[in-house]
Amino acid sequence: LRGLVHSFAGIVGWVILHFLGASLETIGIILLGAGTVLFLGDRYRVWLSQNDNRATELLRRANRWVAKYWFRDTEARRPANVVASLAGFGTAWFICWTASAPWIAAACCLLFSLVDPVAKLGRYWPIKRIDAGWGRGKSWGGMLYGGLAGTAGCASIIIAHLIIQPFFPSGLELWQVAVIYLAGVLTASVAELVGGKVDNFLIPAASSLVMVLSYAIARIL
Repeated sequence: LRGLVHSFAGIVGWVILHFLGASLETIGIILLGAGTVLFLGDRYRVWLSQNDNRATELLRRANRWVAKYWFRDTEARRPANVVASLAGFGTAWFICWTASAPWIAAACCLLFSLVDPVAKLGRYWPIKRIDAGWGRGKSWGGMLYGGLAGTAGCASIIIAHLIIQPFFPSGLELWQVAVIYLAGVLTASVAELVGGKVDNFLIPAASSLVMVLSYAIARIL
């Protein structure tokens, strides 16, 4: 369930931006509202966990179920990583809003939903585990699998652009889009590898910054 929830947030953002055509201003309002609810809800969950005797039996059972299926064991009685995710989405939104690039914001959402969850496969097929440094506890296999998932996701956007509806700004060649997406995928994969506990922040924030900078260079060239 944790993986599904992690993927769900970014996929919803991608659909809203690309297929429903929402503006970045609308996304900002949704992000602020949803983020506030999630933040306060998580703080209430932690309070219940730390003050179990002050809750009703129904609330205690619901909270135990939520903690068991929706959060890591280490997050049962402390704030979840939702703040890092919200900060990452907020930073990516601001960068893309400043650059007027909703199509890059949509790609960031998809990378958030694919790179980190699929990188978990590195636990089972690690190729080579990393025992020291920033990537300690992770593996090159995880980086590879997450990168391949991100590449497949971005390729699906290009295919949808060709057969369903246009997503990219006029004057931007498809090979330029592919290069921009590739820069974002590589950045997201590295961020997942070295990000540790803040990888949920770094994946959208760093990939959006790199893609926006790449887009600025492409417009100059």
